[in-house]
Amino acid sequence: MLPSVAIGSDLLPQWGVGTRQSKGWGRRFPPPWSVERIEGGYKVLDATGQSLCLSLWASGDASLGKTLTLDEARRIATNLAKLPELLRVRGF
Repeated sequence: MLPSVAIGSDLLPQWGVGTRQSKGWGRRFPPPWSVERIEGGYKVLDATGQSLCLSLWASGDASLGKTLTLDEARRIATNLAKLPELLRVRGF
């Protein structure tokens, strides 16, 4: 069983509507993003080494507990790491 994690408001970005950051200026997570294998899954990192996402899996029958398999966790992390390049190509 994976532990549940509570996210406090002090951990979330303190951006207001209409601020420079909310309009996309001052990039916070510079590309390229990479994927690192960790115990229990994968971690997506930006160019500075900042952790952006954890994609975790659980051993056993994933269909019973609605958890990810190792391959599903890898595919999610790999696809998330591609986002900056995909957005750049599409002009965002």
